[in-house]
Amino acid sequence: MSNPEENRTNWEYKIFKLGPSSANSAEEVLNKLGSEGWELISFQPNGDHAYSCEGTYILKRTKS
Repeated sequence: MSNPEENRTNWEYKIFKLGPSSANSAEEVLNKLGSEGWELISFQPNGDHAYSCEGTYILKRTKS
């Protein structure tokens, strides 16, 4: 019988924020992180008056 602990995926997480000066580079940053195996799992905008890409990003990838 297999051990559930052996089949469980271990994750590492990355949290970062983009402000007004860097919001325009969000696509470039996310593409770079995606090529490193990171997957966006959550985005929280900074507010109603923020740029569309300005906010907090949470990413995960399989821990090696």
